Amino acid sequence: MTPETEKQNQVLDAALEVFLRYGFKKATMGDIADKAGMSRPSLYLVFANKEDIFRAVITRKEEEFCQETDRKFLQCCGLRERLTAVLETWILEPFTLVSASPQAEEILEFAYTFAPDLRKQMLESMESKLLEAMSVDSQGISSKDRELSRTVLARLIAVSTIEMKHSITLPSELQQLLEATVEVHASYLENRDYHGS
Repeated sequence: MTPETEKQNQVLDAALEVFLRYGFKKATMGDIADKAGMSRPSLYLVFANKEDIFRAVITRKEEEFCQETDRKFLQCCGLRERLTAVLETWILEPFTLVSASPQAEEILEFAYTFAPDLRKQMLESMESKLLEAMSVDSQGISSKDRELSRTVLARLIAVSTIEMKHSITLPSELQQLLEATVEVHASYLENRDYHGS
């Protein structure tokens, strides 16, 4: 890891804590610099402004979610386990982290309005991992129609579970809905695989 990457990671670790504590609007570059153990001028050498830091935090989280999903896939042996791994990593764990913050609502609202391009990118990455999870089937059927169907299902799961975060307040309630989502979609996929349609 280069010294520059190390500094960026130091800033992003600090920024995540600061954003969770104060929210985006109230967090300052000074707060982030203090938490990162550096001066404000040093921080400005790494990132131009708070918005750039926020975008970098989101981008890094997406990379971490991809890596974590891949690690979990190595330990998963079935469709339900793989779908659960994606939803826990991309939906439940971040929701639990953010919902513990007193500024949760402001952070989520800001993330949705400030960085729609990153939201779209995150959704596409999650859909890609859902497709990977669905690629395990007992009979190896992969017709063009099935792939289209799996693509549509991956989008449905990604969009619906991301939107759940806006109407749910408790992580335990979200987990229950995610488990139901896995059961419904896995049953559907297994039924299609079994009948070869």
